[in-house]
Amino acid sequence: MRPEDLLSLLGILAVMAGILAGAYYFTRWAGRGLGTLPGMGSQNLRVLDRISLGRDQSMLVVRANKRYFLVGAAPSGVSLLAELSPEEGAAWEHPAPTEGGVRPGPGEGFQQLFQKISQKKKD
Repeated sequence: MRPEDLLSLLGILAVMAGILAGAYYFTRWAGRGLGTLPGMGSQNLRVLDRISLGRDQSMLVVRANKRYFLVGAAPSGVSLLAELSPEEGAAWEHPAPTEGGVRPGPGEGFQQLFQKISQKKKD
């Protein structure tokens, strides 16, 4: 292999790496404000947590002003599953540490919420 070919190959690799790095940082920069566009009501409406249940299906805990809702989202639409009490909703705002001072991981809060809701329905 000639030295010119090696330099050409290294140049192409450097350009490709630059393009990929630029695309990565541009998407991070461009996506930073998408959830808080002016006029979107981000002060009064906020998604506190989300868990994926499958392809294009998820459950969300949403705060609207001082009310909290458990919502199901799918391609067919959005459904209200339950309205949470202010105490339950506040727990989503500031999750309490579990044993050992560790905050709950993804999905752990939903498990506790399911248990509380199923307990309410049994009563």
